[in-house]
Amino acid sequence: MHNRSLNAIPVICLILLLAGCMSANSGAGNNTSEGGIQLASWDFAEFELFFGAFVIIILMCLFKTFYPRIPYVPDYVPQSLLLICIGVIFGVIFNAASAKEIENTLWKLTPTMFFHFLLPPIVLDAAFGLYNRTFIDYLGGILIYAVLGTVFNFLIIGPLMYGLNLGGAMGGGLSNVSLNSFFLFASLIVAVDPVAVLAIFQDIGVEPGLYYMVFGESLLNDAVTVVLYEIMSEFVKVTTVSPTDIGLGVGSFFTISLGGLLVGVVYGVVSSFLTRWESHFSSIFLITMAYFSYIMGDCLGWSGIISMIGCGLMQANYAFHNLSSTALNTTRQIIKQISEISEGIIFFLIGVQLFSAEILWHTGFCLWGLVVCLIARTIVVLLLSLLINVAHINGMKISMREQIILIYGGLRGAVAFSLAILVDYNQLGHDGENVRKIIITATLFIIFVTVGLMGLTMKPLVRLFNVKLAGEKNLSLWGDMNNTMLDHTLAGVEAIVGATGRNQARVFFTRLDDKYIRRLLQRDPETHDQKIIKTYEKIALKLHYATIHPEESSSHLRSLPEALVRQHMTASESTLTLPSIVATTSDPNLQEFFVRHSVSGLSLPSRCIDEREEEQPQEEEEEVHHHQHHHHNRKSVHFGENVFGDEDKPFDPHWRRRTSLINEGRETEDFKDTFMDVMTAKSRVIKERRRSRMLPTDIETRLNTLANQRIPTMEELSKSRETIESEVAEGEEEEEEEEEMGHKRVTMMDENDSEGASESVVIPKKDYPQKKKKTKDTISFSLGGEEL
Repeated sequence: MHNRSLNAIPVICLILLLAGCMSANSGAGNNTSEGGIQLASWDFAEFELFFGAFVIIILMCLFKTFYPRIPYVPDYVPQSLLLICIGVIFGVIFNAASAKEIENTLWKLTPTMFFHFLLPPIVLDAAFGLYNRTFIDYLGGILIYAVLGTVFNFLIIGPLMYGLNLGGAMGGGLSNVSLNSFFLFASLIVAVDPVAVLAIFQDIGVEPGLYYMVFGESLLNDAVTVVLYEIMSEFVKVTTVSPTDIGLGVGSFFTISLGGLLVGVVYGVVSSFLTRWESHFSSIFLITMAYFSYIMGDCLGWSGIISMIGCGLMQANYAFHNLSSTALNTTRQIIKQISEISEGIIFFLIGVQLFSAEILWHTGFCLWGLVVCLIARTIVVLLLSLLINVAHINGMKISMREQIILIYGGLRGAVAFSLAILVDYNQLGHDGENVRKIIITATLFIIFVTVGLMGLTMKPLVRLFNVKLAGEKNLSLWGDMNNTMLDHTLAGVEAIVGATGRNQARVFFTRLDDKYIRRLLQRDPETHDQKIIKTYEKIALKLHYATIHPEESSSHLRSLPEALVRQHMTASESTLTLPSIVATTSDPNLQEFFVRHSVSGLSLPSRCIDEREEEQPQEEEEEVHHHQHHHHNRKSVHFGENVFGDEDKPFDPHWRRRTSLINEGRETEDFKDTFMDVMTAKSRVIKERRRSRMLPTDIETRLNTLANQRIPTMEELSKSRETIESEVAEGEEEEEEEEEMGHKRVTMMDENDSEGASESVVIPKKDYPQKKKKTKDTISFSLGGEEL
């Protein structure tokens, strides 16, 4: 019931979210129904927004559910490209069936819908995912690609396209487009949205370093792009740009970014501190505070995206520790599901926009825009990669294969299109309306080509270049301890040589975090050194799940070290239980008896059998060389008691009990009757083995003999308990007599040998193997407190 309510939360949130964002596009319809009492009425105009929200959410959930099940399609076609195609098909049908234009319907992707409702959950989910050691290690390179790379792309695309236009390469019709307009287009087209690339990376399993470089660059690149766009929107309003304006633009770039980060950190600290008091409203509280930071950042004129990133990182670092496991899982599931649905809606609506009235094709502008974007991406990635490799930033080394993947992963997406829609044609000159339509059309064209062409060929390219894949990551106590020791060792080496590197900085901030910040923001603060305890808990839980669910053990043990998995499987497979011995003559109802009487501890670990097998050859060797008699003590088998003193092992549940031989098996025998029958047959086998000269002395052979016994006859089943005990006693007496007679014969042979020692010919005495003398220990069976 709890899981159903958990899955319903994201759907309810999305319905309210889309209803709100669609209401921003069009007002509610008027109630045109006439007065009077009616049995039923149809007022679609009033609930049109909710109908639209329900339909698009249901369709997107169905698509997300059945897309992985489509044969061959997920292996070759990215999800984003398929959604765009579905949107195009929907637009064709809508235009043919409806007289309305896309702009006057709910299917128009507006900036309000995108930036205030669809984008925040995507950014928050990405911020939660950025809290990772690999992201911190590659943070220097990520910031270089995201900040410097975005600025350099902007500075290359704008002037180059303006120069091509002046040279006449773009053709006619663009003579009235100013330099500021080209810079405005460059500021929005530099937004990278590699959703398809990241999905392919997750599918193939590339190295975490490359994954987080692309992931971090795309997330921070969106924030930087929005800042550049806001600055260029102000420049477009003026006819001339002075050096003072340029200086203020550069300064505003840092204030917008750092101011947004400050807002996010403050909201993250407040939300982490308030979650110290346990409450079942913690999940909705954290999500609300994160969204509040996004709105507050925009309200102050700073970057709301950077504000939400900072808040999400603070919450993942501190507030998540204050949540219970259920609340934490709820928070992650809500954001994850809303984020995936929002991404799907965005790409679907992008496909629908192809049939918008704001489309105006210009061949030169669109084609040269695509070419210039690819050229600028290539130049910037190669130059910045060279800088990182030469300067050894964070000890990174970016290979040429990884550089090609970074160049090819520069796909454009919804951020660029939403910014293009935001362009105000009144600020683009006297022909501003047509220039705005050309910018929107070129943006859509570049999105379709990059997502369609580059997204389709990304997976073959990754396999062609044999990009380094991520190694299998195991839960290992030794690995965690080794990584911690290496961190401290490298920090010590840096301190000795007098170099201040990332290892020393990490140790400094870790100590500061453990000593002050975590004690303030967490309910029960844990130090970074206690990570090994968390690893131990995870390993223990996985072993526990593998034990209680053996049919799913492979999935639970996948992330554990190979030696630990082998040890667990050996212990599980080699455990011998008494119910498995009588499996051929048992019934499933016998399991209930063992559970009810707490006899699940009946087990014979095979390690004891192995010990007996290892001791046997040693004892035989001692007999040959020293002529000594050894007595082999036999262990007794008891119900509900572990005879070897080890921990209890679970008994095999796959056993059954036989039905009664009376009434043609229509009734089942009572447990005690069946048990006495089984013990009767076992006593006969034991007596026959004692009378045999080839007595098996190891426990495994005895257990196999017991397990392979025949089903007793009706005559044997009728014997009473006293008869069994008397037969066992008679067998012991006969055996003792045989042992005494054998001992006398051996004594007489020794005396004869000693008398013949004075003769001239000495006949050596052969060392015939003699039967070992057995102890008085017997195999006893007890049921509850009654000894059998």
